[in-house]
Amino acid sequence: MKMKSPRAPFPCGKIVEFFCRSLNVEDSCVILETAGDTAILLINYSGPEPNKDEVLKLLLSDLRQEKGYLSSLSECSDSPLDIPSLYEQAIQASSLWGQMSVVTYHEASPLLTGGSALVYPNDLLGSLSSSLQNYQFEEADGYIGELLRIIDQSESMDRQIPDFFAHCILIDLLAVIANAMEHSDIRFKSYSNLYFEALYLCRSCSYGENAAAIQANIRKLTDFFREQWTAKSASSFHLKDQMEKNFTRPDFSINQLAEQFHVSIAYISYLVKKEVNQNFSDYIWKLRLDRARELLLNTDQSIDEISVAVGYLNTSSFRRKFKQDTGLTPSQYRSQAGGAQQ
Repeated sequence: MKMKSPRAPFPCGKIVEFFCRSLNVEDSCVILETAGDTAILLINYSGPEPNKDEVLKLLLSDLRQEKGYLSSLSECSDSPLDIPSLYEQAIQASSLWGQMSVVTYHEASPLLTGGSALVYPNDLLGSLSSSLQNYQFEEADGYIGELLRIIDQSESMDRQIPDFFAHCILIDLLAVIANAMEHSDIRFKSYSNLYFEALYLCRSCSYGENAAAIQANIRKLTDFFREQWTAKSASSFHLKDQMEKNFTRPDFSINQLAEQFHVSIAYISYLVKKEVNQNFSDYIWKLRLDRARELLLNTDQSIDEISVAVGYLNTSSFRRKFKQDTGLTPSQYRSQAGGAQQ
């Protein structure tokens, strides 16, 4: 609510005491800002009445008759994100003090012109999330532009609450981008520095003074997302090639493959299965077994040398797995196939 005292300065302490005494014990009253004989207050009222604004209007009407205060009252909400919008409603309703000494936004809204600059853009943030999760980056850029225009419009009011409003939108915008990247299995550590730099600017710095830096960091995040998605889309075509190039390395693992493509182990496992119709370990063993057979038949390398050549430093494990799959030891396979002797 916005209130105007019969004289300046506005008596903050007395008004807070009045509301705390008049409402329930668990309720509260906070002064958001003051200017001369006026103040804007935030009331947390938990009374049982369904029409809480009507109860508060009666209280303010009594205060008008007894002390001469003018008051304007916003609508009610149970979401902290609506505080900027409620703040704006109270200010807009106060423009009718010449007609009514105690006015609610509900009464004032038919008489007001112009839209609201501080309505929280939940639907727009939802649309941005959907666009990013469907990799519609041009569409997402448009939604981000709309969100930044809303912030620019709110900043023109030059008050404290619009700063709060801007910070909330920016932090939610970053969360939407990060959640979309997580949904796409892009590992957080691959962009954490960029994210935390953007978060610091969005949470701790004035948007009006740092708009260019904030917008640049948001673009860097979305550009990184776009690049990673593009690379990952192409990565499935290179996945098989990478496994075939590296299967003879003893330390080659699915963890390393996930690191290489900047995705989670779960996602790289999914890609491998999709690409070769086998899980990672089975496909790597198939490649090693095929290479071992080739070396057994076409070279005179020892079994130990072949084991190392196909990525097994533990020759016993290699011999055991070879026999498990072929029914023959490596030496028996070489002999029966007529290959080079050990």
